[in-house]
Amino acid sequence: MNKARFKLGTFLKIFIFLVLMAVGIEIALRIFFVIPFRSKYAVFDPEIGYRMRPGVYANRHAKTNALGFSDFPRSLEKPKGYIRLALIGDSFVTGEVPLEENIASVVENLINQKSGDRAEVLNMGLMGAGPRNYLALLNNDAPKFNVDIVGVVFFIGNDITQSHPDFEARPFFNTIGESLHSPLRIGPSLEYCHIYRLLRTANRFLNDTLERHPKESFSTKTFFSIEHQRAQIFKTTMNAYIKKSYASALDTLLEMAASAKKKGMRFFVVLAPDELQINAGLQSAFAKKFAMTASAYDFALPQKIISEQLRAHGIEYVDLLPGFIAYEASGTDSLYINNNTHWNAQGNKIAAQIIWAFLREKDYFNKRMN
Repeated sequence: MNKARFKLGTFLKIFIFLVLMAVGIEIALRIFFVIPFRSKYAVFDPEIGYRMRPGVYANRHAKTNALGFSDFPRSLEKPKGYIRLALIGDSFVTGEVPLEENIASVVENLINQKSGDRAEVLNMGLMGAGPRNYLALLNNDAPKFNVDIVGVVFFIGNDITQSHPDFEARPFFNTIGESLHSPLRIGPSLEYCHIYRLLRTANRFLNDTLERHPKESFSTKTFFSIEHQRAQIFKTTMNAYIKKSYASALDTLLEMAASAKKKGMRFFVVLAPDELQINAGLQSAFAKKFAMTASAYDFALPQKIISEQLRAHGIEYVDLLPGFIAYEASGTDSLYINNNTHWNAQGNKIAAQIIWAFLREKDYFNKRMN
């Protein structure tokens, strides 16, 4: 009896010690991640949150210009007789391809070749950014460049969850990551647990280190981990964390539209799909790996929810999902870099062509169009 009590008491002490240690580590991490860090790639900005440094590689192919954008050299003053369109977004706008093959460059070429207008399409992509950063870019940078039209490239894969009001994107050493606004935040998701986030990051780093893969891609294990993390937005039954993310994303898009209208800019949204939404082979592998039931996920759900609200509020948008699915179904080639999550050159090209067709249909430029 005494031995049993001794063992129970010992286990209880060990358990309490482990719990207190975990709580201490969690508190230390929360404090650590709200400290502003100097980054090789980004600097703190009081309006936007952060900016890319001039002359750093935004991807393997292109450096940022003097203004910190992954774009050709641009002046604040708009060239006489030109229309300026700004594409705002995250690394899908920054791109993982050379500038000449980037979505902004391809859209610019299509406008100038096929319309009677002369246009500049500014690349205002910001690596790791979320919708609140996009709103800040629209409010602060677009007016400085005398932008006439703003297109926000809303990446379904992570812009919904990055809209959650409890989190923000911040520079961390040589990367951009998410952290809580306040170290005291507690919420209905493991995403609030910094220990969980740290272990997930460490596991991905270990997988990328041990598994040989091309430099531009993640290891297969890391790629699936990223897609599994993102897939919660496709679940037909949403938890409180995802519901709040959707609500905040829609509120931010509405605020962007209202702000653009107030500033005299025409505004539209580009709904950019995650690869898991269009790649049937990836969906099959994903379902097998994570024992996914078909009824539990709807890969078109985000577009349904967001487009319905955009239409209800009279906000113009272009949904890339149908065109991307049709292209992938043709079996020509992929639109995404393998195990990377971003578009390849063909993906940028197809996205640009769909956007150009939308701009032409909605008469964003003059009527001398082919």
